[in-house]
Amino acid sequence: LEAGYHRSKRRRLDRMQVEALRACASQVAVAVETARMYEDVKRHAEHLEIVTDVSAAIASSIDLDQTLRLIARNMARTVDASLCQIALYEDDGTAWFGAAASEGEELWRRQRVERPEPSILFEVLDRRAPVLAEDAQQSDLVNAYYARLFGIQSLLALPLLADDRAIGAVILGQRDRRRTFTEDEVQRAMGLGHQAAIAIQNARVHALEEEEHHIQRDVVLVGFGQWGQK
Repeated sequence: LEAGYHRSKRRRLDRMQVEALRACASQVAVAVETARMYEDVKRHAEHLEIVTDVSAAIASSIDLDQTLRLIARNMARTVDASLCQIALYEDDGTAWFGAAASEGEELWRRQRVERPEPSILFEVLDRRAPVLAEDAQQSDLVNAYYARLFGIQSLLALPLLADDRAIGAVILGQRDRRRTFTEDEVQRAMGLGHQAAIAIQNARVHALEEEEHHIQRDVVLVGFGQWGQK
């Protein structure tokens, strides 16, 4: 706090006024610290709520598209990003394709990039670690066309690791301003990303099992049809 008389008064604060101001400053400091602690607790509670929601939804969902959309929506919430985009890698890591997004999903799902074309998602795959671009429009790691197409100012890209294998990646983008993602935000996103990777892997396994089941059923039906013609 700063206090005093206008210079035209030519007066100084007396001892009682100084002590009163000190007491007031102490109260203000306590109030500010309490408000800061409240905001920290509030953010932590919101993060726990998101993790709980995602865990419950993941446990009850085996549909791949539904799981991907759920993850995209909640990954954006966990760090208050403008959007979240999920890409999946081909098994041999030579290409990635857009799989889901918290918004603009139709456009994102049309995206596909193959090596040797550079992409921040290949950087994430090769490093198996988060990659940040505070100024996405000027970063050497971010494709300029991609940044303009989706209006990305800053981004955090991180791998989706399941059984120590990168099955995909997440892009958390900020569109309205440049932003520096904090270490705490990176760690929170990585923690949720680990859950997401397991969920995606389980949903993909289920989808493959369903496909194999349908193929086997069709083969049996065809076999019965041929047998009935004899």
